[in-house]
Amino acid sequence: MRLALPILFALLILASCSEKKGNKQTPEKKDEPIYLAPIPSTPTLLIDDVGYDSMSAIQLLDLLIANIDSHWVMVDKAPYEWIKPDDIDSLVKLIRSKEPCAGLILKSSNIYPPNNVQSTVGVEAMLMIDSYRKGWYPAFNSTLDYSKELTPDAGTKKLLILPQPALVRDIEQWYNSNAW
Repeated sequence: MRLALPILFALLILASCSEKKGNKQTPEKKDEPIYLAPIPSTPTLLIDDVGYDSMSAIQLLDLLIANIDSHWVMVDKAPYEWIKPDDIDSLVKLIRSKEPCAGLILKSSNIYPPNNVQSTVGVEAMLMIDSYRKGWYPAFNSTLDYSKELTPDAGTKKLLILPQPALVRDIEQWYNSNAW
């Protein structure tokens, strides 16, 4: 009996969505690119042992750029204070970059971002800086948890995760105040 009500509700929704007979209008075709709805995916690159001891933040960012076709790279949490003060100058220079790269997923996360969403170097650099400020990397389950500003890219027909202006200003103010 408990399942009857949800099933009935689902059938009513499906019935209301079905095409009405006699209404055969065809939608007007446009030349605009089509962006797919988010499609859940699994990362195509799994990094079991990133080797945080032998890899700097910039080297990991280079790895994300080199593996752009993987869409999402899965990593473990880095050791406490893995991102060093020496990394910050280089990372701050990249926070406005819109260059596409693979995004990041924390290995313990149970949610995978869609495969038609692409991260950018700027967002990954900002995530690293904010993680430095918090003391651990990554400070979020995925890049998509960090920045939700999605912009269609006509060239790739993907949604790019771009640096949010408010987050960029916050990081630049923090950096310029020499608080780090």
